[in-house]
Amino acid sequence: MDINALEANALIQCKNYKEALYSVNKALLLKPLQNDLLFLKANILESLKSYNEALRILISLKQSEKSPTINETYTRIKKLLKENAASKEPYAAWMKSLGSKFNKITLKCFAPDYRGIIATKPISANEVIISIPRNGIITVKMAKETNIGKKIIESNTSLIYPNNSLLSVYVLLEKANPKTKWKHFIESLPKSMSNFPLFFIKKERALLTGSPFLGTFINQQIAKVDQLRDDIKKDYKAICNVAPEFEEIANLEDFMRTRVLVNSRIFGLRIDNEPNDSIVPYADMFNYKYKSKMTHWAFNEESNSFIVKAQEFIQEGSEIFVYYGNKPNHSFFQFYGFVVENNENDEVCIKTSGIPTDRLLEFKESMLVRKYLKFRVSKDTGDIKFSQLMSYLRYLTFEGTLEELLEVH
Repeated sequence: MDINALEANALIQCKNYKEALYSVNKALLLKPLQNDLLFLKANILESLKSYNEALRILISLKQSEKSPTINETYTRIKKLLKENAASKEPYAAWMKSLGSKFNKITLKCFAPDYRGIIATKPISANEVIISIPRNGIITVKMAKETNIGKKIIESNTSLIYPNNSLLSVYVLLEKANPKTKWKHFIESLPKSMSNFPLFFIKKERALLTGSPFLGTFINQQIAKVDQLRDDIKKDYKAICNVAPEFEEIANLEDFMRTRVLVNSRIFGLRIDNEPNDSIVPYADMFNYKYKSKMTHWAFNEESNSFIVKAQEFIQEGSEIFVYYGNKPNHSFFQFYGFVVENNENDEVCIKTSGIPTDRLLEFKESMLVRKYLKFRVSKDTGDIKFSQLMSYLRYLTFEGTLEELLEVH
């Protein structure tokens, strides 16, 4: 048997399914059509609760090989997938009990941690797809009004990511509350964080070599993804310093996982004409599509609710998408766990420094905050970042006298 397949089986015995999947995929690179390896992968995917992907493999195997074991596994996983989908129905009923209004959409489970919103009937342009009242929204204002939130605010505790961290505190407090009204929302949160680089295993992290995530910041020997981890740790420590009881509610790992989930679900709303970052249950199940103009979302003061409105006709059976705005792929990857192909807003990082033979280099550097500056620029030459880079390069490459430089500067 292939060494990678042997390694995968050993990892399964240790219940290390994620590493096992990595190993069996390596084996399949050499033997992509070997049924034993494909069946092994299907079983690993079942353990990871990736039922749809496992079923796709088993359907292919059933066509090429008649095996009672394959048929039994297929029947078992199909039942699990059905049960998993059925478990989402109480979520919609709970949302409607809060006053949410929607009757042309449903939550579809593509895989255990990959859901989306599907149109069950045709939806007209300008039609409200879903309306969620204020009492069905978790706002940062609510987080500030908890006992721990008050301690953070009253002590003037400085957090690196204040709104995200406060919302994370709120979710964790409610998770620990057996009588929480947010039970269905909390149960809907993904169990796996494997698509976020912050939680990559060593082998996956190695695949990022050469990317901005494992590149270092200027004057800091630390990777971008590690910087995020350190920032979250600092916020957790700062919260525990003013509210020691928080340590009993959530450890650092709990906080880190919740913090990443919260960040991927925040809607930047204006409520009562004030910015109020919020989590909107059920609406957080809408997936992103690049350049999509399918929908528009906002908090509507007149109806006192969050609404998602169709901007074009949506056919029955279509998945409904929302747009998160213009972001480069490093932001999508780090904070949402995916990237966009052919992303026109993608950026390249350019590190600048002076010309060593420049006789005015020492003076030029003395006028700067630091010797090296880093710019993230896209192909949009009209972007302010591009203008800043060009201005800085003109300064660095100025070849006149000191007097002329001072006059220009």
